[in-house]
Amino acid sequence: MSTQISSKYGGRLLVKIGVLLLAISELIFLLGESQGDLANGLLFFLDAQLNVYFLVFLILYFSTLYLLGWKAGQVIAVDRKKHISVGVIFGVISSILITTYFSGSIFLLNNSIDPEYNKRNQHETIRILIQNFIIILICMVIVWMWATNRMARKIHKL
Repeated sequence: MSTQISSKYGGRLLVKIGVLLLAISELIFLLGESQGDLANGLLFFLDAQLNVYFLVFLILYFSTLYLLGWKAGQVIAVDRKKHISVGVIFGVISSILITTYFSGSIFLLNNSIDPEYNKRNQHETIRILIQNFIIILICMVIVWMWATNRMARKIHKL
């Protein structure tokens, strides 16, 4: 398989998986937000999701997944690296980037509401971000290993 085809396949595959992950996580957040009252929970959930920070996060999320998937397709096709090592490396890289985007949007949102928020709650915010990073890291490494396995099977089959 040529480098261009494998790169495009890797980018598209990761965007599809990213949409699936986002849909599952949004459904879980919606169910947690509604707490039995689906109508009001849906209104509050949509209000929280339809802001500039979340839309910027989505753009960064999907562009990161596409670019990293594009590069992973190249690494598997050209360098003939093992899909497990590629999955772990790109899973860690994407976890760091997504956590950085996520924490940046939280700090911007909190500072726009209350400039003294980070000074008062700095330890709590850092603890939550570390917990989120660990959860994102575990999930992204698993997803990347699965995606690179699919990429390797497709690339080496053709």
